[in-house]
Amino acid sequence: VGSSTFGSEIPFRTQFEDYVAKGSMPGAMKAPVPRVMILVNGGKISLKSLVEAIRTGCPLVVCQGTGRIADVICSILDVTKDRSCTADSDSGSELSVGQDAEFTLLLKAAVEDFMPKETLTQEDVSKCHEIVTSGKVEIYSVNDRLEDVILRAVLGNNRSISSPISSPSTGVWQQLALAVQWGCKDYYDALGRRLIQDKGGHEHGGPAEAIRLIFQELVAFGWRNTLREERDEKSRGGRR
Repeated sequence: VGSSTFGSEIPFRTQFEDYVAKGSMPGAMKAPVPRVMILVNGGKISLKSLVEAIRTGCPLVVCQGTGRIADVICSILDVTKDRSCTADSDSGSELSVGQDAEFTLLLKAAVEDFMPKETLTQEDVSKCHEIVTSGKVEIYSVNDRLEDVILRAVLGNNRSISSPISSPSTGVWQQLALAVQWGCKDYYDALGRRLIQDKGGHEHGGPAEAIRLIFQELVAFGWRNTLREERDEKSRGGRR
């Protein structure tokens, strides 16, 4: 209790979220659950939460324009994004901020702009570096549709949408179901093709199995919504 313990819950919370996301809850379906961490504003303690999240495979959505550490991260990523657009597409997915001197200059300028009254320790600097080079950060800005950015974070990146399935944290049918539920139409075709590729072979049940998985997810989603609506209606009736 008290300000001195602020942030001490992070290790437990991270482990609990990772446990639930892996589909390990007793009595629940043994299937991975998509998850994402959303950062709005934030300070030095938030760095610990972000690092703990990415180390367990959780992607991040950072809200640009909300100030402090969120804008520090976005500022650095904006520089590397502009550079990656002109780089050779075969050079790999690592962000080119590995040079200590260059990263330090980018971080110093961003902190002066967005956190002028705060000083980062060397540990904080290391955490910032780990975050921006993780490849697990998506930026949300005011002109974006939040559902699209979250789904992009869950899927990883555009290359992962069109590439063959390796060992995704969630099934491609779950990813397609999320896209449909959230109205992210740009992903329908690519994810549908991936699903057919992954489950369309006769050894996996053929196209019929792919279609069954889609309907299984969407029907379950509709059923959960119906139950939620019925519960809400009963709750409203009890308050009258």
